[in-house]
Amino acid sequence: MWFGLGKSKARFDQEEFCLCSRLKMVQQPEGFANNNEVQEDSMLRRIFKGKRPTAEILYATLKKMSSEESEDALKMLNIYMVNQFFGTDDGRTTTMSGWLFSLVENEDEFQKFPWGSYIFSFTLYFLKDILKKRLHKLRGE
Repeated sequence: MWFGLGKSKARFDQEEFCLCSRLKMVQQPEGFANNNEVQEDSMLRRIFKGKRPTAEILYATLKKMSSEESEDALKMLNIYMVNQFFGTDDGRTTTMSGWLFSLVENEDEFQKFPWGSYIFSFTLYFLKDILKKRLHKLRGE
Protein backbone atom coordinates (compact mmCIF):
# COMPACT_ATOMS: atom_id res chain seq x y z
CA MET A 1 0.00 0.00 0.00
CA TRP A 2 1.38 3.40 -0.99
CA PHE A 3 0.58 6.72 0.69
CA GLY A 4 1.11 10.19 -0.68
CA LEU A 5 2.87 12.43 1.83
CA GLY A 6 3.14 15.84 0.22
CA LYS A 7 5.26 15.34 -2.89
CA SER A 8 6.73 12.08 -1.58
CA LYS A 9 5.36 8.55 -1.50
CA ALA A 10 5.62 6.14 1.41
CA ARG A 11 5.08 2.41 1.29
CA PHE A 12 3.42 0.26 3.94
CA ASP A 13 3.72 -3.44 3.20
CA GLN A 14 4.65 -6.66 4.98
CA GLU A 15 8.29 -5.62 5.33
CA GLU A 16 7.43 -2.34 7.03
CA PHE A 17 4.83 -4.02 9.22
CA CYS A 18 7.33 -6.68 10.27
CA LEU A 19 9.94 -4.03 11.13
CA CYS A 20 7.44 -2.02 13.20
CA SER A 21 5.67 -4.89 14.94
CA ARG A 22 8.52 -7.42 15.17
CA LEU A 23 5.94 -10.14 14.55
CA LYS A 24 6.70 -13.12 12.32
CA MET A 25 5.35 -13.04 8.79
CA VAL A 26 4.90 -16.66 7.74
CA GLN A 27 2.09 -18.68 6.22
CA GLN A 28 -0.60 -20.02 8.49
CA PRO A 29 0.00 -23.60 9.65
CA GLU A 30 -1.30 -26.31 7.36
CA GLY A 31 -4.82 -27.32 8.22
CA PHE A 32 -5.58 -24.10 10.08
CA ALA A 33 -8.87 -22.69 8.91
CA ASN A 34 -10.28 -20.66 11.78
CA ASN A 35 -11.33 -23.79 13.65
CA ASN A 36 -14.38 -22.92 15.75
CA GLU A 37 -14.97 -26.43 17.06
CA VAL A 38 -15.14 -26.51 20.83
CA GLN A 39 -13.81 -29.65 22.50
CA GLU A 40 -15.84 -31.26 25.29
CA ASP A 41 -13.09 -30.71 27.88
CA SER A 42 -12.21 -27.19 26.76
CA MET A 43 -11.97 -24.18 29.03
CA LEU A 44 -14.75 -22.52 27.04
CA ARG A 45 -17.19 -25.32 27.96
CA ARG A 46 -15.98 -25.77 31.55
CA ILE A 47 -15.93 -22.13 32.59
CA PHE A 48 -18.20 -20.31 30.15
CA LYS A 49 -20.71 -23.13 29.44
CA GLY A 50 -19.78 -23.04 25.73
CA LYS A 51 -20.77 -19.38 25.28
CA ARG A 52 -18.11 -17.00 24.00
CA PRO A 53 -17.55 -14.21 26.53
CA THR A 54 -16.76 -10.58 25.91
CA ALA A 55 -13.27 -9.39 26.88
CA GLU A 56 -14.79 -7.66 29.90
CA ILE A 57 -16.38 -10.90 31.17
CA LEU A 58 -13.22 -12.90 30.45
CA TYR A 59 -11.10 -10.41 32.43
CA ALA A 60 -13.53 -10.40 35.38
CA THR A 61 -13.48 -14.22 35.44
CA LEU A 62 -9.69 -14.25 35.23
CA LYS A 63 -9.39 -11.93 38.26
CA LYS A 64 -11.56 -14.29 40.36
CA MET A 65 -9.58 -17.46 39.54
CA SER A 66 -7.62 -19.33 42.19
CA SER A 67 -4.12 -20.81 41.87
CA GLU A 68 -5.60 -24.30 41.32
CA GLU A 69 -6.97 -23.09 38.01
CA SER A 70 -3.61 -21.81 36.78
CA GLU A 71 -3.67 -23.68 33.44
CA ASP A 72 -7.04 -22.19 32.55
CA ALA A 73 -5.89 -18.80 33.84
CA LEU A 74 -2.87 -18.90 31.51
CA LYS A 75 -5.14 -19.79 28.57
CA MET A 76 -7.48 -16.92 29.46
CA LEU A 77 -4.57 -14.54 29.80
CA ASN A 78 -3.32 -15.53 26.33
CA ILE A 79 -6.76 -14.94 24.82
CA TYR A 80 -7.16 -11.65 26.67
CA MET A 81 -3.71 -10.46 25.56
CA VAL A 82 -4.41 -11.29 21.90
CA ASN A 83 -7.76 -9.53 22.08
CA GLN A 84 -6.37 -6.44 23.81
CA PHE A 85 -3.31 -6.01 21.62
CA PHE A 86 -4.74 -7.18 18.32
CA GLY A 87 -8.50 -6.98 18.80
CA THR A 88 -10.83 -4.56 17.14
CA ASP A 89 -13.69 -4.21 19.60
CA ASP A 90 -14.14 -2.27 22.80
CA GLY A 91 -14.39 -5.47 24.86
CA ARG A 92 -17.81 -4.80 26.32
CA THR A 93 -20.25 -5.87 23.64
CA THR A 94 -18.47 -8.07 21.10
CA THR A 95 -17.89 -11.71 22.02
CA MET A 96 -14.41 -13.08 21.60
CA SER A 97 -13.50 -15.21 18.59
CA GLY A 98 -14.31 -18.90 18.97
CA TRP A 99 -11.19 -19.99 17.08
CA LEU A 100 -9.00 -18.33 19.73
CA PHE A 101 -10.49 -20.65 22.35
CA SER A 102 -9.71 -23.64 20.11
CA LEU A 103 -6.18 -22.42 19.40
CA VAL A 104 -5.30 -21.74 23.04
CA GLU A 105 -6.13 -25.32 24.05
CA ASN A 106 -2.84 -26.38 22.43
CA GLU A 107 -0.04 -24.21 23.84
CA ASP A 108 2.45 -25.31 21.16
CA GLU A 109 0.11 -24.32 18.34
CA PHE A 110 -0.71 -21.05 20.06
CA GLN A 111 2.99 -20.15 20.34
CA LYS A 112 3.70 -21.14 16.71
CA PHE A 113 0.74 -19.26 15.27
CA PRO A 114 1.84 -16.62 12.70
CA TRP A 115 0.45 -13.57 14.50
CA GLY A 116 2.27 -11.19 12.15
CA SER A 117 0.52 -12.51 9.04
CA TYR A 118 -2.83 -12.58 10.82
CA ILE A 119 -2.57 -9.05 12.22
CA PHE A 120 -1.13 -7.60 9.00
CA SER A 121 -4.25 -8.65 7.07
CA PHE A 122 -6.46 -6.87 9.64
CA THR A 123 -4.22 -3.80 9.64
CA LEU A 124 -4.45 -3.47 5.86
CA TYR A 125 -8.21 -3.97 5.92
CA PHE A 126 -8.73 -1.24 8.53
CA LEU A 127 -6.28 1.18 6.89
CA LYS A 128 -8.10 0.83 3.57
CA ASP A 129 -11.46 1.23 5.31
CA ILE A 130 -10.35 4.39 7.12
CA LEU A 131 -8.90 5.87 3.94
CA LYS A 132 -12.12 5.16 2.01
CA LYS A 133 -14.19 6.87 4.71
CA ARG A 134 -11.94 9.93 4.69
CA LEU A 135 -12.08 10.10 0.90
CA HIS A 136 -15.89 10.00 1.04
CA LYS A 137 -15.86 12.85 3.60
CA LEU A 138 -13.55 14.93 1.40
CA ARG A 139 -15.89 14.40 -1.54
CA GLY A 140 -18.93 15.20 0.61
CA GLU A 141 -20.47 11.76 0.13
